[in-house]
Formats: sequence, C-alpha cells, structure tokens
Amino acid sequence: MKVKSKKKITPYCYLFFSIVSFLLLIVYPLLYTFYISLTNLGTGHILNCTEAKKIILEEVIYPDNAAILDFNILEKNNAFILYMKQSERKAYQIFLPRNTQTEEILTGTQISIDEYKKLSSCKNTATSEQFIEHLTHLERTTFQIENRIYKLTSLTTLSEVQKRYKELNTSTIIDTKTNSTYQPDFSTGYFETPSGDRLLPGFVTRIGFQNYLNFFKGTSFGIPFLKIFLWTLMWAAGSTISAFIFGLILASLLSSQTIYGKKIFRVGFLIPYAIPVFLSAMVWSAIFNFSFGPMNKLVSYILHIKIPWLLDPLWAKLACLMVGLWVGFPYMMLICLGLIQSIPQDLYDAAKIDGAGFIHRFTKITFPSLYKPMLPILIGTFAFNFNNFNLIYLFSGGNPPMVDTNTMGGETDLLISYTYKLAFGPSGSNNFGLASAIAVIIFILIASMSIFNFKISGVFKEEESL
Repeated sequence: MKVKSKKKITPYCYLFFSIVSFLLLIVYPLLYTFYISLTNLGTGHILNCTEAKKIILEEVIYPDNAAILDFNILEKNNAFILYMKQSERKAYQIFLPRNTQTEEILTGTQISIDEYKKLSSCKNTATSEQFIEHLTHLERTTFQIENRIYKLTSLTTLSEVQKRYKELNTSTIIDTKTNSTYQPDFSTGYFETPSGDRLLPGFVTRIGFQNYLNFFKGTSFGIPFLKIFLWTLMWAAGSTISAFIFGLILASLLSSQTIYGKKIFRVGFLIPYAIPVFLSAMVWSAIFNFSFGPMNKLVSYILHIKIPWLLDPLWAKLACLMVGLWVGFPYMMLICLGLIQSIPQDLYDAAKIDGAGFIHRFTKITFPSLYKPMLPILIGTFAFNFNNFNLIYLFSGGNPPMVDTNTMGGETDLLISYTYKLAFGPSGSNNFGLASAIAVIIFILIASMSIFNFKISGVFKEEESL
C-alpha cells in the first residue's frame, strides 16, 4: 500500500513548483486586478481612509496676526542649530539633526539672552547652500515654540500657523475656518459635508461594478470601442498569419539543399528578432514619416506621389501590419525550421522519386506535418499580438485620431493602448480602477477566443488508446 501511495504522490511532487508558480504569477494577479476593478483606486484615491484623514488634519493656515520669527543657523557636530530672539528677554534654539528624514514636530528650547549672544558670536555659521540641501524636508517640518506652531517660510524666517481642520470624533472633521463638518462617504471616497463639499485627498473604497458601468455607459464605449475591437482582431490575426506564412516560406527555402549560403541568410533574417521591439517601432515610425521618412522619399522618387503613412486610417493600418510582419516573421521562421528538420528525409526522397515538385512536397508533406505542432504557437502568438502595446503605441501612438467622436482612441489603437489612454490619458490623472475593469474585459475576450480556438483545433485532445 505504501508503494502505491508513493506512486500516486510522486507526480504531484514534480508539479508542485509549477502549481505554485501558476497560483502566484497567474491566478493572484488576475484576482488582484479584479479586486482593483471594484475600487476607485486612482489619482486622488491612493490612501486609505485613516491615511487620508491624517493628511487633511495636517493642513495649516496662516492667521492674520501671525507671529514671525527671524532665525540664524549654526552648524555644530553634524547638525544645525536654529537660534532666534523673540523679544529682548526671550530667545530660543532648535536642534535640527542634519540627516533627519522624518517629518516630526521640533520643539524649541528657551535660552538666555547671554547664550543667544554667545551663539551669535560663533564663526561656524551654516551657509545657505548647506541649509538648502534640507529645504524640502524642512518645509514639511513643524516647529513648536511655547504653545504656538511655526512653519518655515524662507531661509531665515519662521511664521506662525494654525491647524485648519480638527478631529471632532473618529469619523468627523471640522473646519475651524468655516465651522463646516465633514464625514467619510464610502460611496465616493471623500470626506464630504451634507451639501457635497469635499476635502482632498480622497481615499480608496469599494464601489462594486461602477467602473464597468462607467465604461459601458460612457462615450468611450459604443462605435469607437467596436471599431477598435474589430481592428484589434484584424491586427492580431493579420500580423500572426502573415508572419507565419512568410516565416514558413523562408524556412522551406532555407531547408532546401539547392540553396547555397543558407547560414548567411539565416543570420540575416534573424536580425529583426535580435533588435528590441521598442527600438524597431521607433525606427519604423521615422521611416514612415510623411515629410522626411525614407519610405516616402523612395515612393516619391519612383511614383512621384507621397503616401500619407500614419496620417490616413487605411495606410496607417497597412503600415502597422507591415511592421508587425517585419517583427514577427523571424520567430516563425525559427520554429518552422526546427519542425521541418524533424520531418524524416525519407518522405521527401520518396516524393522526389515519384516526381513530386517543390510545391507538391510542401503541400503534401511539409504543411501537414507542421499543422498540428504550430497551432498552439499560432494561438499564443495571436493572444500576444492582441495585447502588443509596445509596438503599436511606439510606432503609431494609435494615430490618426478618430473623427466625429469624443473619445481619445485612434484608428490604429488596440484595446490595450485604448485602455491606457482612457485610464492614464493626457490629463495626467490615473484611474487604476477603470483600467483594471477594462483589463478584466480584455482578459475575458482573449480567454474566450483562445478556448474556442483550442477546442475547434483539438490540439490538446488526448489520443484514444488503441
């Protein structure tokens, strides 16, 4: 019985690391993305409620009769000493460690006038340059002298400030200037008054499926989304199929014994694969430039016309497919070369004896032998191109823009680049919740298409035992 149980457990021991990796790298990111899609996480909603309240309570205002203290700076024992005279009888010093990075309240200590004069007579006064190095931190530091709070307003001045907001209880904030009360609204993620006035920053809260509703009800959905979705399908299928066909043809030619210098050709055709995609995209973008690109200069020299690459929707999509072919065919050529070399040479020799030509051998031997092994690779490449953000965004930027729409999407935008523009658009605001919602929608689309392709192709069906 022990031997049998060990045999049953052994396969799972080998699968342990694969299962753990699958859970950590696939399942967890998917679940976390779905969770973020149910929140309002984004610009203005990064902190939790407690952290946002702490930031709000730290806001200060300068009263009309604010006291102002002029101070001097002394450097001593790798620290700064700020000393100041409040009146003819009162003086204070504040010890400031030079390497401090914490935003704390520094309390001033009262000293005698004689001590103040002694500090003033010291020659190791800190320079402005030394003090400026810590200016960013000091601007966020609060100085307390007696019962008053001060903030740094210049290199030599402290000004009295007052807390604008006070915590009335654990869930209520009161504005000392207007006497308005604010309470957290977990449906919007803000501290709000009953009339709707809000305090910044907001906080992260769960809003259910509101991001999905905002996407489907907004102007970004409808005709623009449908056009972008159809183009994404065309791009993924076109770039995948064209790269496969071109790579297969090259692999078949380079496997022929009648071709001389095959090693040189193989190395040459692998150059696009060796160049980083982001670099290739930017270079091709310059090549297709309407005014200065080499492509238009060549076309203008031969045909005496200029093609509006990247300016006209049709030509821009054609240019994207051409670049997708250039980037993708070396990978397909490598895979096909390996598969062709695994086909027994006896089959080709027998076909030659029977009088079969190159095309007949290709259609009857090469392609049928490659069909099954290549299907999973083609489906995986299709899914990759479906989300090929780098190539499209760096090559065309999604341009040209769509006309007669209020959306930020362009004619060559993929769903993933369209998502990027919606969530992290030119306004500079980041809406991670909306981006995650669209990412979940894209995942469902790709997963559905992949499952359908795998099912109709039958590449993963187990063969029935004889």
